[in-house]
Amino acid sequence: MSNENNNLQPKVAETTPAPIATLPKPTPLLKVATTGRDMIFALLFLVAGIVWIDFSVYGGFDLGYTIASIILGALVLIYPTAEHRLSLFGTLYATCAVAITVPFCMYTSVSSKVLLFFWSVLLMGLAIVNNTKNASRGWMQLVEAMRLILMTPFERCSNTLASLFQDKGSNSKKKAKGILIGIACGLPALFIIVPILVSSDAAFEAVMNNIFADGISRVIASVIMGTFLAILLFTTVFAASKKIVKIDSVNQAEKTDETNKTKFRGVSSTPVTTFLCTISLVYVVYLFSQLAYFFNAFAGFLPENYTTAQYARRGFFEMTVICGINIGVIVGSLLISKKDKKGNQPLAVRLLCGFICLFSLVIVATVIGKLVMYMGLYGLTELRLYTSLFSVCAAIIIIFVGIRLLIPRFAYFRATAATLAVLSVGIAFADVNTTIARYNTEAYLNGYLEQVDVDYLGTLGSASVPSLVELMDSDDAQVARKAATRLYYLAGEYGRIDSESGAIYLYDFIPAQTDDFREYNIQFVTARDLIAENWDKILDLYTATNSSY
Repeated sequence: MSNENNNLQPKVAETTPAPIATLPKPTPLLKVATTGRDMIFALLFLVAGIVWIDFSVYGGFDLGYTIASIILGALVLIYPTAEHRLSLFGTLYATCAVAITVPFCMYTSVSSKVLLFFWSVLLMGLAIVNNTKNASRGWMQLVEAMRLILMTPFERCSNTLASLFQDKGSNSKKKAKGILIGIACGLPALFIIVPILVSSDAAFEAVMNNIFADGISRVIASVIMGTFLAILLFTTVFAASKKIVKIDSVNQAEKTDETNKTKFRGVSSTPVTTFLCTISLVYVVYLFSQLAYFFNAFAGFLPENYTTAQYARRGFFEMTVICGINIGVIVGSLLISKKDKKGNQPLAVRLLCGFICLFSLVIVATVIGKLVMYMGLYGLTELRLYTSLFSVCAAIIIIFVGIRLLIPRFAYFRATAATLAVLSVGIAFADVNTTIARYNTEAYLNGYLEQVDVDYLGTLGSASVPSLVELMDSDDAQVARKAATRLYYLAGEYGRIDSESGAIYLYDFIPAQTDDFREYNIQFVTARDLIAENWDKILDLYTATNSSY
């Protein structure tokens, strides 16, 4: 009976439970082994970063910037030595990068400081790439340096911090880690405690005022920005030294089976040669059609209906466009052309590229000739001098590329970068504004220039003060008075002018004094002292000029 009842009950279909969806496991954060030395250098970078912000940003990029940059440069150079031997070119780049920070305390030109700052950063990137053995051949070093500077600090920041603070390590590392954590936790607390103590006691307030003469806000800002800078800079050097520069996906791609990849072996020489022949033929026709125009600069006369300024500017435009195209054509042809068994490009490709190099050198030499003629007539300006320097740099690049065509194994990029690095040190110590002021003044006083633009000299800042003082002794009374007027208006940058009661043009110049060594600048102090020493003459000529109106 029971069996019958059981048979009458509806049967329930047996169903298997649906699988529970599981989230993919997150990729573990890449960590590398670290030692106590890494933690110690992390602390040193932290201190150096704070000092750099305080000395540079708040010190006016003068002597303080030079000192702080030398400290940071030394840390960047020394840190990788535990795992890598310093390379010759890496050490040269780092030395030049630090050397061009020295003129920051010697001169006051803002444009030069901006250009030298970015150039020193690029040189330091090249130094790190070479010293940590991350450098490739040729122009790829420049790409790697740019990547290291702009991307690696943000890509590898989390990896660096995770590696530093992982639990495994020696006792010295744990102690350094504890110190770093203690500092990180203690600083925010001090920002709260110290202001409360200052408000509660006058004696403590006086002590703090002496210690933080520039204000507690400056210290707080320096600590915050300096810590951020130190993290980014240490991450850069750490990632390069530990070989974790590239992102994880790239690292995984590099570990795949190389046999599954098809390696690009280059394009046949026929289309490359045909392309270069076409370009070269056009250049030959162009060169002959413009032969007189190009070589007019060497003859010292102008084409019809041209002013000297128009003649020089058009030459510079041609040089930048044509040389830029030519360098791209040469490098591109060398990269894509199929190499022989010895790794050399076909002879026809090298010969045609060599012709393009020679053509480019002719253009550069002609433009330099035009600029020399232009500056001989009108003197130097920042634009003219920078144009000349750019022309010289372009010629250096083209020459080394030409040598590479003759000697396939020649390290043309390293030779180019090393030459430009050393050249930049000389340019930095010569100072563009100082060179302009000295040349224009001496050329005018010696009769090489018919006139001198005193108003333009006044725009060069401290670099122009010695020249303007010298021009006050000019035989041309108008030039002397203009120089005195410019010095009178510049004087406000180096002190203050007090007027005596009851007089119109009787003023006393009171030089500015500063005890902050971070803001010390040789050119500024020299200009201030020259104005103070020659103030009576400046005032007499300025008064005579204004009384004539």
